Amino acid sequence: SDWVGEIRWEPSDNIEVSVSHQVNKFYGTDIGRYYLDYAGLASNLYYETPFGSEDGLYALSATTVVEYDNHYEKTDIIAQISDLFELPGGSAAMVVGYEGFDNIYSAQYDKHSEGGYVGGSAGNSGAGDRSVDSYFAEVLFPVANGLEVNAAVRSDDYSDVGGNDSFKVGVLWEGEKGTSIKANTGTGFRAPTMDTLYGVTTFSANTATDYLACANAGISQSACASKQVSTLITSNPNLAAETSDSTTFSISQDLGELTPALQNVSVRLDWYNIQMEDLISSVSTQDVLYSDFTNGNLLTSNYEYYASGGLTNDGSAAGAPVGTGTSATCPANAAYYKRLGTSPALYTIRSCANGRIDYVGASYANQGEFEVEGYDFFVDYTVELGGGDLDFTLEYSQIEDYGGAPFIGSDAHQNNVGFNGYPENRYNLILNYTWGDYGIGVTNRHIGDFAFNSDCASSEEGGLCTKAGPYQDKYDTIDIQARADFGKYGSITVGVINASDKDPLPDKGGVNYDSYTGLYDNRGKITYVRWKISL
Repeated sequence: SDWVGEIRWEPSDNIEVSVSHQVNKFYGTDIGRYYLDYAGLASNLYYETPFGSEDGLYALSATTVVEYDNHYEKTDIIAQISDLFELPGGSAAMVVGYEGFDNIYSAQYDKHSEGGYVGGSAGNSGAGDRSVDSYFAEVLFPVANGLEVNAAVRSDDYSDVGGNDSFKVGVLWEGEKGTSIKANTGTGFRAPTMDTLYGVTTFSANTATDYLACANAGISQSACASKQVSTLITSNPNLAAETSDSTTFSISQDLGELTPALQNVSVRLDWYNIQMEDLISSVSTQDVLYSDFTNGNLLTSNYEYYASGGLTNDGSAAGAPVGTGTSATCPANAAYYKRLGTSPALYTIRSCANGRIDYVGASYANQGEFEVEGYDFFVDYTVELGGGDLDFTLEYSQIEDYGGAPFIGSDAHQNNVGFNGYPENRYNLILNYTWGDYGIGVTNRHIGDFAFNSDCASSEEGGLCTKAGPYQDKYDTIDIQARADFGKYGSITVGVINASDKDPLPDKGGVNYDSYTGLYDNRGKITYVRWKISL
C-alpha cells in the first residue's frame, strides 16, 4: 500500500474513535490523509500530506491536458469570364465568386485546471462557432497598349464580428523604352481569432510594475520595483476587426534601352505604406497598470467602491457595494475600489487604505494604430567576361517608419526604426560568375546597426523614447558557393555560409534574444556539400 487514511473522532477528552482504511491511488495521484475533528456541534475536514514526502510531491503535481477541436467546412464558387468585351489594349476579363465557411472551435482543459486545483492555472475551456459568407469580384481593363487597370472588391459577413467591405485598385504601365510603373491602393480587413473571442477566464500571477502605487508613495519610476500581480485574463466577445489602408508604388527601368553605355543594367524601386487601425492587441497586466498610472484610454474615470469582505477567487468583489464615483478617493465605509475599463474585462482593484493593487483584469482590445513605410531598391548588371558571364545584383531595403503607440492605451506614435532589433537598413550584394557547366558565387549579407537601449520620456510627455547606446554594430557576413554540372551524374554544390564565422550576439547590454533570432542566423559557420541527380 502507498498510504493509510485515518478518521479520528474525539467527542470528549477521554474518548477517541479512529477508523483507518488502506487506499492506493486516486486518479493517478496520492491524496494524503483525512482527519475529521469533532468539537461541539462543528466538524471540519482537513487534508494533510507532509511536503517533504513522496506523497507530498504527488499531491502537489498534476498532469494538465487540453484537447483542441477545430471543425472547418468551406465552399467555394468561382466564375471567370475571359472575353468580357473589347478595349483598345485587348479583351476585358472578370472573376466573380463566393466563399463560405463554418468553423466550430473548442479547447477543453482537464477539470483539475478548470477547477483551480492546479497551481498557477493552466487554463480554462472555451468554445465558439463562426459562419462567414464572402463575395468577391475582380476586373481587368486593358485600356490601351501597355496600360492596364484592375479593380477588386470583397464583402465579408461574419456571424460573430459583423461585416466589412474592402477594395483594391491597381494600374500597370509598360513603356516602349523599358520603363514599367505599377501603383496599387486598397483596404484590408482581419477578423479576431476564435480564442480571443471565446476563451474562458484564466488566472495568472504576472510580473509587472505598479507605477501609480510608487508615485503615491513618493518612489521614482526608475526605483519602482516590479512584483507579481494577480491577473484574470479574459477573452473579449466584443472585439471588432482590424482594418488597414495600403499604398504601393513601383518603377523599373532597363537602362540599356536609354543608353548603350548602360547595356544589361536594370533597376527597380518599390515604395510601400501600410496603416493599420483598431489593432487587436493582447492587453497585458503591465499595459493596464500603466494606463492606470497615465490615465490612458484602456481605463475610464468611473469607479465602484466596496465595503470590507475581500475578493472572490475569480477577482470579483465580495464586499457590499457602497457607491460609485469618478475618483480614487474612497468613501469612509469603503475598503477597496475598482476602476472600470473600456470593456468589462479591463479593470484594476486596489485597497482604499494604501492603494495596493489586488487584482488586474486583462484581455484583448481594439487599441491603437500602426504604420509601416519603406522602400526596396534593386540593381542587376550582367557582362560577358573571360568566356563567361559575370552577374552583379544588389537587393537593398530601407525602413522609414515601423511603429505605433509606445504603450497600449497611448495615442502617441513611436517610430521603432533604429531601436533594439529594428535596423534601419539591410542589403544583399551578390556576385556570380558562370562559364559552361560551372559557376561560383559570393554573397555579402549586411544588416544595419541599432541602439540596444532607449531613454523614454515620462508618461506626461507621451512616453516616447529616444535611442541610447551602446549600439549593435553593423553586421556583415560572406557566403561562398561553387557549382558544377556533370550531366547524367548530377550536379554538385559546395558552399560555406558565414565563412568568417562571425558571432551575431555581442553582449553589449540590453540584449533581446528574440530580436536577434529574427535577424541573424545564430548557427555560425556552416560548410555543406550537395549532390543532386535528376532521373
